Amino acid sequence: MIKIYGREEVPVNVTDNMAAIILAAGSSFRMKEFRPLMKLGNVTAIEHAVRCFYYAGINDIRIVLGYNALDVIETLRYYVVRFIFNRRFHEEMFSSVREGIATLEPEIRAFFVMPADNPLVSVKTVYTMLERFHAPDQPDIVYPSFNNRRGHPPLISARLKMDIYNSSSPGGLREVLRNFESGAVDVAVDDEAVLLDMNVPDDYHRLLKYLKYQDAAEYK
Repeated sequence: MIKIYGREEVPVNVTDNMAAIILAAGSSFRMKEFRPLMKLGNVTAIEHAVRCFYYAGINDIRIVLGYNALDVIETLRYYVVRFIFNRRFHEEMFSSVREGIATLEPEIRAFFVMPADNPLVSVKTVYTMLERFHAPDQPDIVYPSFNNRRGHPPLISARLKMDIYNSSSPGGLREVLRNFESGAVDVAVDDEAVLLDMNVPDDYHRLLKYLKYQDAAEYK
């Protein structure tokens, strides 16, 4: 059992043949700072994301880099992660999704896709999604849902990886995944963070308040 960032305790098992792709290539033009390296508590946003997957038992964590790539590498120098450079990082985020998918080996059964600006998702949420994926019906996509709203990160079966890679949509990954809605399921989670990103400064301050509330709740 392990507790992290004031979240509930959850079992931690090593999960073979699962991967997490964290998208950290964009230039964050709507923020004055580079979002993956903004501090939330004592660590950066991208460190929160990496730790979440690691403590949920995901050992295969891949970071898609672009803008400020060397700074991200330096920040994560003590973490066991794989770096992927997206030379087209100035384009839409879906280009980073494709770069990440292109590196997936045949033995990978499923993968998470997590934007680095959705950093406070709980370990328990990831673990709950993994459990749902391993159910007998084994869905193609598992979405976390809070108050009946889908959030990040989706967990996607590797059966879809080439269909996604070969897709082209101005709506990005979300629009592409709508083509596979018949195989998608929602998993209700008690984790508002699946809906919380940090696209603009107000979002960042909201995340800081959320983190402070979660930390305070741990000691009640």
